[in-house]
Amino acid sequence: MLIWKSWIGGVLVVINIIILATAHMFGDYVFQNDFLANNKGKYDFVMFVHSWIWSACISIGFVLCDYSINLEDFLFLLAGHYLIDKYKCNKKDKTKALTTDLWFDQFLHMIQIAMVLIEKIL
Repeated sequence: MLIWKSWIGGVLVVINIIILATAHMFGDYVFQNDFLANNKGKYDFVMFVHSWIWSACISIGFVLCDYSINLEDFLFLLAGHYLIDKYKCNKKDKTKALTTDLWFDQFLHMIQIAMVLIEKIL
């Protein structure tokens, strides 16, 4: 019986990770139109809107995974996303914008999501 419960728990973790990764992709790519992509590095308000959309998508993902999201969680996601993307957009050397910098940016967003998930699990 314990093996069965362990297996089910593992499947649920994988499903939650897929849901949260999908929410991330929607917030960071699908719902980021050309205007947001082209102007988030130029205007703080546009960066804020992009970060808010991403944070809302991640929050919905957590709710779909049956975790509650409070204001503190949302603000952590919002501020973290804003600061990570702002740093990437302000880099002077744009030669790695679509390679190393992009992967590092995505890695940091996944760490951010994992931090909230770990806080929810524990």
